[in-house]
Amino acid sequence: MNDFIKMKDILNIINDKYGYGTHSDLNVYMQELTDEKDKYLVIGRTITKYFKKYALRKDPSEDMYTIDYTKYIRVSGQGTKGLKYNKVDVLKFLEDEDVKRKLEDRLKSKTIYFDDMNVPKCIIKKYVEDMADDMQAIEITGYTREELQYFSVPEELLYEKKQWIQEEIINLKKELKLINEVLGL
Repeated sequence: MNDFIKMKDILNIINDKYGYGTHSDLNVYMQELTDEKDKYLVIGRTITKYFKKYALRKDPSEDMYTIDYTKYIRVSGQGTKGLKYNKVDVLKFLEDEDVKRKLEDRLKSKTIYFDDMNVPKCIIKKYVEDMADDMQAIEITGYTREELQYFSVPEELLYEKKQWIQEEIINLKKELKLINEVLGL
């Protein structure tokens, strides 16, 4: 298997593996992000540093600035944009205990565990605000905002709900009047 992948693919593999912004509820928010440091758990430059440290653990006789990590993670192409990395070597790299620990620490620092998922801090405010709006919509209409978009005119739904509430009030008043008559009040 000689599959070579770009750095962006490595970053996506890491996001998937560690659950950074991958929950289906977060997809919309994550797609809106444009900054690499928010969009991914780690940025490409950091992964390159991790590659070097990984290689340094494999060959401690080298130093950080001169070590050639391509001995342990095969590459194809030239320059920074055209560089591709051997997928098998990258997957081995991701199984390294030191790399796992660093990525887990990064996950803890960049996310908040909320609603049974890790929500990236860069989107938590918008996510919680939208959740509150959804809860308000459910309270008023009985439907989420997402479900409301399937109605051609959401006001119709609100009108129907208002009508129903008004009918309930009339019925409750009738029952109260009947109870008062029975009690002689």
